[in-house]
Amino acid sequence: MGAVQITAQLMISSLHSGMGRDTPFRKQRKQPRRMQRRISARNLPTMFSADAPGPMATGSFPMDRRNEQLQMAKDFMDAGNYAEASKRLSPLVSARVPEAIFLASTFSSSADETDAQFELRSFHMLQESADLGYVPAMYALASCYDAGDLTAQDPAMAAEWYKRAADGGDLRAKFRYGLALSRGVGVQRDRELGEKLIREAAESGVEDAMDNLPH
Repeated sequence: MGAVQITAQLMISSLHSGMGRDTPFRKQRKQPRRMQRRISARNLPTMFSADAPGPMATGSFPMDRRNEQLQMAKDFMDAGNYAEASKRLSPLVSARVPEAIFLASTFSSSADETDAQFELRSFHMLQESADLGYVPAMYALASCYDAGDLTAQDPAMAAEWYKRAADGGDLRAKFRYGLALSRGVGVQRDRELGEKLIREAAESGVEDAMDNLPH
């Protein structure tokens, strides 16, 4: 079965400029049915501040064992071996390890899973991972609500999850939330705070923020 490679920048941080752009999930639906979806797991996560808090591991997995299994899963994903990646992630998903749930949401390892089934599962797993505090999942979930991808477009939910991701240290989310505030999209307009967040994101190197600096 073929593989559709999507970079981590697309999955985690790229909606180009403006609100409501397509997310990687929407792009994937343009591909032939049953082609596997994947991200470049080696680059996860990106665009985070150095002091961003990480999610707590859940379940019965010791931290070192959890990290070993996660790394093996990422290596298999990068090699295009999704069946083996799924085997490594499955017990971690059962133990509700947030990063494992997020990774499992990004690809399909079963030839029997239709696009519709993949999209439904993917969204539910993104939601679970985000609820457990995994910041990349928060950003991806916000992107889905922003673009109306995998779910109905909901600017208020997009703004809420961008804010949560920004609070967790995601610099691109800081820009997106700032943009929402400055425009009053999905949240009460606060131009001063919005422009402040956009400037901070731009100073941190977020290219889209640099392109949207207030004059």
